[in-house]
Amino acid sequence: MRLILMEDHINLIANEQDKYEFVINIIQGNLEIEEIINWIKLHSA
Repeated sequence: MRLILMEDHINLIANEQDKYEFVINIIQGNLEIEEIINWIKLHSA
């Protein structure tokens, strides 16, 4: 995911724990695509 964001010049603004929990939630299937998009929008610069 990091490489995709870097290609689009998107830098995540979140601490390591928040990013870790975000990725784990994706892997576990706990987030819908809209939730993933919104999280990235809220935590990017």
